[in-house]
Amino acid sequence: MKQTQTQKASWVRPLRTAAVAVTTAALIGSAFTGAAHADDFFQITPHVGTVSSGEIITVAGTGCATQPGDQEYGDGLYREVLLQVSVGDSTPVAYQAIPAADGSWSTEVTVPARYSIFVDVYASCVNYSGETGAAYTEIVMGPSANSVTLDKQTVAAGEQFTVEGAGCDVADPHVYVRVDASAGFETSQSARAVSTAVDGDWAVQTSADAWLVGTAYVNVACYSGTYEAGQAAWTYQPVAITVTGTAPKVSVSKTTVRLGESFTVSGDHCTIPDAEVIGSIEAYNAEGWEGFSAQPDANGQWVATLTPSTEWGLSAAGGVELVVLARCSAYSHGGDSQTYRSYPIVVVPYSLSVSSAPSKASVGQVANVQASIAGAGAGQSVSTQFLVNGKWSTSQSRTTDSKGAVSIPLTYGQGSVGTYTYRVVTGSKELTTVSGTYSITRTPTSVKVVSAPGAAKVGQSVSIRATVPGAGSGVKVSTQFLVNGKWSTSQSRTTDSKGAVSIPLTYGQGSVGKHTWRVVASYGGVTVASSSTTITRVPSEVKVVSAPSSAKVGKAVSAKLSLSGIGSGQSVSTQFLVKGKWSTSRSGKTDSKGTVSIPLTYGQGSVGKYTWRAVATVSGVTVTSRSVTITRTR
Repeated sequence: MKQTQTQKASWVRPLRTAAVAVTTAALIGSAFTGAAHADDFFQITPHVGTVSSGEIITVAGTGCATQPGDQEYGDGLYREVLLQVSVGDSTPVAYQAIPAADGSWSTEVTVPARYSIFVDVYASCVNYSGETGAAYTEIVMGPSANSVTLDKQTVAAGEQFTVEGAGCDVADPHVYVRVDASAGFETSQSARAVSTAVDGDWAVQTSADAWLVGTAYVNVACYSGTYEAGQAAWTYQPVAITVTGTAPKVSVSKTTVRLGESFTVSGDHCTIPDAEVIGSIEAYNAEGWEGFSAQPDANGQWVATLTPSTEWGLSAAGGVELVVLARCSAYSHGGDSQTYRSYPIVVVPYSLSVSSAPSKASVGQVANVQASIAGAGAGQSVSTQFLVNGKWSTSQSRTTDSKGAVSIPLTYGQGSVGTYTYRVVTGSKELTTVSGTYSITRTPTSVKVVSAPGAAKVGQSVSIRATVPGAGSGVKVSTQFLVNGKWSTSQSRTTDSKGAVSIPLTYGQGSVGKHTWRVVASYGGVTVASSSTTITRVPSEVKVVSAPSSAKVGKAVSAKLSLSGIGSGQSVSTQFLVKGKWSTSRSGKTDSKGTVSIPLTYGQGSVGKYTWRAVATVSGVTVTSRSVTITRTR
């Protein structure tokens, strides 16, 4: 059963005499009051397949069954379904359906004679008290079965080509052709042509302008009557075409300007009838913007003059990027409008460059970064910033000279070994121009030996302590020994947080002799060395080669002693233990083999046991023998 709502107005309560206005948001997912099961929800059965303009289709659904408590409001009717059907922005057409006892319902509707992507169907289940459920669905509209052909697949912008087709056999047939950036009639038009069809066959010549450079689409609709007065009976499948040429663009007279300095923005191809250019220039890093407009000439070309000012949200310090936006519009001509595809950037006001950025200097050495700002002149403040704990921190600031040049000392970290990252900046907090990042490595100037032994026994472990002025932790320090006339690295350690280090002297540890050594520190490819010094390794003990264990009172006896590795002239003494203390008795000097014979004279005239040892002081180090006992008898 199909019937318009106005035909039922005589018996429907006044509440229902007007079309039910329901928004999409309210319709989707809505269900009637009191639904007990999922099947009871008011819904529209999805439509299978596509539909075309003027086609009669059935719209059906479920969930509008009469419920206990429903009040009759005429002719035994307790509930009904009210529908609104439209395409695009066409005026909705109202329909009504009477539900069956199980709540199912259906009605025939006519697809409006106008092209769109979807047919919009709104439905609501109503009773005496009002709406109890609502639903919404979209039915896909299909293209006309008749095909469209082009005589060219690729055209230059503005070049004519022919569009042909058949099947437009409605009364007073007209074909509307539009070439656009997308398939369908939902976007702004670029070019259009209207032709009268004869016996359904038609041919139209048209073109695609420069706005459509790239891939464009030919959209065609069949009309009964003129385009301005009629509605499309159907549409054809859109056909793609390749358009070559140069797309319209915006250009600027300058890419770098200062506040108060004018520049021009210009464009072309604004050929829409009665069009004007509407544009704006906006700052990426500031809140300000400035609008402008221009009138195109007969050839579609236009120009506008702009002058950056603080009213744009800019600062005299500058360093902000500006983007130019422009649109060719004719709101008085059906709202046709095109946006320019390219947006050149203008930098205001200066270009900051670094001409010299030191990468290495020794601790304490003065180093300067050299920078310049094109066109700045004198008095522009420029600063260095160093990366400290992950954040940029300002170090030193200077102002430019008359040529826009500036020299800034790199003072952060100047007194410490290490690598420091820095950059150069100019401008205000809001509008800052920043250079690239650089690094400077501060290298050590010296390494100092704080303490070191001059001599040590063979096998004895000894170490030196050294410091690297200005260094913290992590600087490599090594000992080097002079071996066969060349410096050879022995042991390496790294400095602690105070720049200090302790390194063992291991070379020559196992043999008697003098060894020359030094300390070197390496960082950032630079090595510094201390002055050289020596360590003397002495025997670990005096050896008792032979000695009597007993002798008669008064008899002269001697002990033969030896110092390994020691030549002649080394003094060696005997010491006797007297009342718990060692007391020197006799001394002698070693021969060329390092041996010496010393008489044991203490206690020679008295019976008794006497404990003794040999002792020698070599290069300031005292070495002794083992303790030995001699017994004097009668």
